[in-house]
Amino acid sequence: MNDQDGHAIWCKLAEIEAAYWYDVDNNWGRSAHEFYTEDGIFDLGLGTNTRYVGPEKVRRFYSWREGRGERTARHLMSNFQIKLNNAQSVSVLYVMSLFAEDGPPVRESKPAILVADVANEMVLCPDEQWRAKSRILKPIFMGGVAPTMLEND
Repeated sequence: MNDQDGHAIWCKLAEIEAAYWYDVDNNWGRSAHEFYTEDGIFDLGLGTNTRYVGPEKVRRFYSWREGRGERTARHLMSNFQIKLNNAQSVSVLYVMSLFAEDGPPVRESKPAILVADVANEMVLCPDEQWRAKSRILKPIFMGGVAPTMLEND
């Protein structure tokens, strides 16, 4: 794979991650489950009960979150990196800062409630779409308003 191919994949995966978090912030994550493989993992990194396996569990998490009522949130990505494993598998690393609070905008400006390292394993699926085999958050800093999390059963 040449540098141009690597750059194109970097751009595509950055676009996918931005679309994922945009959906979470602006559409209650109603499409978030579509970004995962059938056995895809979404792990909030906040304990064993905050790991959701499969699109249906991801969909249920975001549906529950929407049902809690209005919440203003922005998930910001920085330091985006990729490692090409092979033509169908890429490791993605970045830092996510989460600003969130229950209620409608405009909220008082405060520090991020969560800064996490995010590690994704992305795979190119048969339909030529990149999807998350895993999206794992590793919290580095937390404070202020608690992140929302539905404990798995």
